[in-house]
Amino acid sequence: MLEKVAAETRLRKRGDMARIVMKFGGTSMAGTERIRTVAKLVAREVANGNEVAVVVSAMAGETDRLVGFCRE
Repeated sequence: MLEKVAAETRLRKRGDMARIVMKFGGTSMAGTERIRTVAKLVAREVANGNEVAVVVSAMAGETDRLVGFCRE
């Protein structure tokens, strides 16, 4: 499920190793279990010998909450 959410871009190949950027949206970070799933996906790529950069959004609802604070 989260693999479909993760946007993986292979930036450069060096043999079998790749540099990968994985981006996870807020719903992928909405709770401990989902965060663990994201961590497993990242760990799998590292275990495969890839260099990984991870970009994560704030947990679901957090951005709206922070914007609300700013408006107050």
